[in-house]
Amino acid sequence: MNKHTVQTVEISAVDIDRTGSMKQGDIAPTRLAAAQAAAVEFVKRKRVLDARDVNTIVAFNTGAQTVSPFGRHPWEVTNDVRGLTANGGTSVTSGLRKSLDAIMQEAKRHPHATRRIILLTDGEHNTGPAPREDGVLAALRSNRVIVDCVLIGKNGEQLLREIAADTGGEFLRVSDFQTLLDHYRHLASKKAGAWRP
Repeated sequence: MNKHTVQTVEISAVDIDRTGSMKQGDIAPTRLAAAQAAAVEFVKRKRVLDARDVNTIVAFNTGAQTVSPFGRHPWEVTNDVRGLTANGGTSVTSGLRKSLDAIMQEAKRHPHATRRIILLTDGEHNTGPAPREDGVLAALRSNRVIVDCVLIGKNGEQLLREIAADTGGEFLRVSDFQTLLDHYRHLASKKAGAWRP
């Protein structure tokens, strides 16, 4: 295999919005359940395509927490995300900040890996400083972390488009479960492209 066909390791963080509005059932059975299933599908697909890739799951509302650390098997990830409940307001910044910190820590083990965040939310950022004001967008750019943004519902599109554009990621708004799963499979099956400032 020549050097042009060798793909690098990829470090990914999957951010799940667990705010109160994620209880809604417009994507069956609920927005949160759909997001959980998509996150697990992403990890499963990654493991099949390139077992060297490493993934973590972060959940956020007014704050953020690591739900499933790097290195977990898909069945462990399934158990990790199962206990999530939907409540609280929306701090997109906290999810991005938690994921950035986790990715940069993991990057010490994989210094040449590509770095990505899959950010899913269903609403406007409404708690604490916005990502640009906080400085996390600048930090993502300087650390070459690509953010692919997924919107469920109709609110928050402008911010997510800005985050994706600023970091060289993709934006997609989804309105049904199958499209969500298919998109996460797509995100898992492609390596992040060359960094675009």
